[in-house]
Amino acid sequence: GQYSSCSISFAVIEYAVDGVFFNYNNNMQTGLAATVENTVIRYNTNGIHVYNYSAPQITANQLYENTRALYVHHNTLDSSFGGAYPIVTGNEFFDNHQWNYFTENMRSRTQTPMKIDATGNWWGTSDPLAIAEKIYDAFDPDDYDPTGFRPIVDFGHALDSAGGAAMQVYVNETIDSNLILSGKVYVVGELSVATGFSLSLSSSTEVMFFEGASLTVNGDISVAADPNNPVLFIPVEPTASRSYWNGVRISSSSLIADIDGCFISNASRAFEFDNASGSISNCVITNNDVGVYIFDNNPSLDSVVSLTGNLIAVSYTHLR
Repeated sequence: GQYSSCSISFAVIEYAVDGVFFNYNNNMQTGLAATVENTVIRYNTNGIHVYNYSAPQITANQLYENTRALYVHHNTLDSSFGGAYPIVTGNEFFDNHQWNYFTENMRSRTQTPMKIDATGNWWGTSDPLAIAEKIYDAFDPDDYDPTGFRPIVDFGHALDSAGGAAMQVYVNETIDSNLILSGKVYVVGELSVATGFSLSLSSSTEVMFFEGASLTVNGDISVAADPNNPVLFIPVEPTASRSYWNGVRISSSSLIADIDGCFISNASRAFEFDNASGSISNCVITNNDVGVYIFDNNPSLDSVVSLTGNLIAVSYTHLR
């Protein structure tokens, strides 16, 4: 039927082509107001199919043994087109045959992929790389969607088990508060530190980057680690190529960039100082295209432990 709102809760939906199909074709409104919650959705081709201007809230459901648990397409991503897309949080996705979340042909006036909320879900695994492999979005090639118009599905802060704790997964995220990271951290896309805020890391912190990911510091960064238990800046895939991820870029707006005790590898530019000052000490910088790239400044590298195995150890441009 045609409704301006609907709610599904405490149901079992199974053995359908589309377990739930939302199709709201009214670009004068922000989207169909709908909720699906506390429902088991299983054994369907598409567990939930979201189309056109629909913007359901999908919360606290179990979606399993579907071909595609969630299929979202032809939605509009920016406010000038209605800005309708689902909010998907607190669900459990597991044992789906092809995809947990599949997006395609999602229109936007901008060329920059927009991010849609799929945070705080359990994806059937505690391995962020395995989570990403069952999500089809802007980070994937156009094999299944030649239009290329796909959003970034933000699976950040994914749970480590059903009902478990949130992992430190950051998907194209900007840090706009002072943040201390420890333990295992995963970066998908760009993690940036906003101007006026600081990122601090200490011994034994492992920051693992997905392919093409980066850390951009517009604020401040402080690494203070025992060289015997350094902060690791490494690729999420152990067998990654030399330039698997993009590296740590420190911009001209950064006031403090003190990096003491780290290991960094497999980046295109491990550390880039873009008209920024700072210091690197007690670090091993290895197997990168460029170990340290310096543009228009002169950061201190006097106490770097090792700059070997890089194509270029240090590159200076417009040195002052």
